[in-house]
Amino acid sequence: MKYGQIANNKEFSDAIYRRFEHLCDDDQRRFVNKFSEQRRDFEQTMHTFGELILGAYLSSRGFEVRYEYRVENKTPDWCVLDKKSAVIGIIDLVNFHRDKDTENEIDQGHAVWSRENKNNYRLYDCIWEKMQKYRALIEELGVPYIIAICPDWRAGIDFQRLLPCLHHNESGLFQMYQYVSGVLYFEGNLEQYSFRYEHNPYALRKVDLSNGVFSLVPEQASQQLSRQTEGTLKESLRGAKPLLKNHSPLSFKGEGDTGGEVEKACQQSAIIMKSSE
Repeated sequence: MKYGQIANNKEFSDAIYRRFEHLCDDDQRRFVNKFSEQRRDFEQTMHTFGELILGAYLSSRGFEVRYEYRVENKTPDWCVLDKKSAVIGIIDLVNFHRDKDTENEIDQGHAVWSRENKNNYRLYDCIWEKMQKYRALIEELGVPYIIAICPDWRAGIDFQRLLPCLHHNESGLFQMYQYVSGVLYFEGNLEQYSFRYEHNPYALRKVDLSNGVFSLVPEQASQQLSRQTEGTLKESLRGAKPLLKNHSPLSFKGEGDTGGEVEKACQQSAIIMKSSE
């Protein structure tokens, strides 16, 4: 192995190496250093792994991306570059975890995991903060800005719970922050990740991305997935569009979710909020 065993777990280390195939040497070394520093910190390691998955996925789709590329003294997670190494897009990741209080209560046996919890409200705040983070830089450069979201499954957040945060009639973040081009949501495991893109209908700089699946295992091993795993993936990815194989950076063609799906999600969110008052 080029850098030795990067993580304590060999399977996890192998998964990291497979993603390195899509990155330049400089970015590989950045990740090696981070994983080495975080070897004893599981949560932070998974956060960094999410950043790696995101960048490898974008690179595999034809983007020229650089990790923590310095631009105007800022280092967003991923910058998209043109052939002259000029920044033409910025993508930053929200790794969404359970709140610390709930996590501590569960660990101490004082609470149980539930899909209906305050993490639904924290999600809105986390996205809001990320949208604010590079506002000045985005407006100065005049480039697209995409927020990526990778939730911890224990947080009880899925794509449907994301939609009201973005599209709510009164407090939808998309209408409030039109310099944000869209949100790229992804989730998965060491074998596969599913990606779904929700474009901002009010965006000043529009970017269309197709939904799709990113495999983390060699093709031969991928064919040996159990029927149960395949069934679970198919159910979770129902309605996803295949990714385009040929495209130019920031000029993807695809479809977001229908207005009916958004409206339904917003209505369900309103019912949940009223019932909790």
